[in-house]
Amino acid sequence: MMKKVFLLSLVGAWLLCFCPLQAQTGSSVQKFDFETWEDDHTPKDWTTTMNIKVDAGIMTLDIVKLNFGDKSSEAHDGSFALKLTPQTTVGQSFTGGIDIPAMTMPGIAQLGKNQPVTLGLSDVTQLMGEGTPDMSDLTGLMELLPALSNLYSPGIKSTMQPASVEAYVKFSPDEDCSAIILLSGTKNGNTVCQGSWVNTEAITEWTRIAFEVTYIDETPVAPDSIQMIIVCGGDSAHYRSVLYVDDITISGEPLSIASLKNTAHTTQVFPNPVPAGTKCTLVPEDAMPFEASLHDMTGKKVWEKFCSGNHTTEIDVTNLKTGIYILKMKKEQGIETRKIVILN
Repeated sequence: MMKKVFLLSLVGAWLLCFCPLQAQTGSSVQKFDFETWEDDHTPKDWTTTMNIKVDAGIMTLDIVKLNFGDKSSEAHDGSFALKLTPQTTVGQSFTGGIDIPAMTMPGIAQLGKNQPVTLGLSDVTQLMGEGTPDMSDLTGLMELLPALSNLYSPGIKSTMQPASVEAYVKFSPDEDCSAIILLSGTKNGNTVCQGSWVNTEAITEWTRIAFEVTYIDETPVAPDSIQMIIVCGGDSAHYRSVLYVDDITISGEPLSIASLKNTAHTTQVFPNPVPAGTKCTLVPEDAMPFEASLHDMTGKKVWEKFCSGNHTTEIDVTNLKTGIYILKMKKEQGIETRKIVILN
């Protein structure tokens, strides 16, 4: 049923929305240490709540009113850390045979402040339809019910060009739950970079995790807005799962804009766009060896190979879904990227 409507953190869908960023800032680093809290559930500058109401005419009922966050003294450094847990809603029945069952929602924290969403009974009827809709398709759901976008914050400007993210985590999963940290940067409303970390294994001690931020365009541009979402639960949320997060650092220093510009358009990929079910070819500009990898829109690596530089390299995309992918080539003179589009 509605279980996945609010899976705002699932890989890919959330990239179409904005979340504000507000923290200690500098030319190359933005840091979040979770030392300042608005109350026992809400870190400063973060949202850990979700509130969705239904206007039933004579009264307004909460169908989702959850707070996923807690201030925890189990800190990696300092006094506090963020603790995230999935939560379970209360089922509701409305006139006209509309039933919304109880559901366990993944624990979600996002930068910035979202707004409550109020739906009418007609909205709920439209959402449920005649069968069970694909609740993991957030883009389609937001086209169906634009009010759901209010669950996200509008975003604020960011002056840095992120290259990597690191954080310290502990994770106690129940059954097949996952822990997820997602970052996306946008420029004039368009996604320009993204990266993610996904884990399904237990992490019993504070552990440093890190991931790179991948840029969509060949010449990276600094985003004017950055969003980050942290999830405890993923597709299959269970209320006994617990995720602790502390000391998040977004760094821009490892990314050299100059070297990227110097290497732009030196290596060719054809055909591009790539028809579905076919392959494309990578043609190096010189004989220097390099590492090549292909990433989806969440930053997940879907292909990699060491290229000698003397020969063309075939990139097998026959089993990949339609969409945009980023080809990253690590060379001595810097990192070169290409956007590869796979057509239907």
